[in-house]
Amino acid sequence: MTHIRTKSRPIFGAMFGFFVGVCFTLFFVLIRVVSGPGDMEMKYGFSPFQVGYLYLGGGIVGGAIAGTLLPLAQDRVGAMVVGAAGAFPVYLGADLLIGAGGSGSLDLFGPTLLSLIVGGAVGWIVWRPFPPDKKPD
Repeated sequence: MTHIRTKSRPIFGAMFGFFVGVCFTLFFVLIRVVSGPGDMEMKYGFSPFQVGYLYLGGGIVGGAIAGTLLPLAQDRVGAMVVGAAGAFPVYLGADLLIGAGGSGSLDLFGPTLLSLIVGGAVGWIVWRPFPPDKKPD
């Protein structure tokens, strides 16, 4: 992905994010089929379809953000920033879906903390040095 042109990075990132969202959605469906229908709607107040939309939408937006910020990933710390920024839309969407604990207010602390921990760790793990001839613009 490092050799993709600047204008194409958000599009490629969104397509990759869509793919990741589809994988997470299929995994969620598999768990739902194996465990059987639960009381998700009663307990949490949202449907399985909303979870699928969250994974797909968050994956697309997060992928576009990560693709746009790709030049920052020239070192591990930059890769952590890109990972955290790419994960943030999913955690923000989950916070909105849950309804911020029923308070109706938006709390950015939880999504920010989770995206820094999980997205930063993913960025750290998947980071690879850019080949000298393929550095991003």
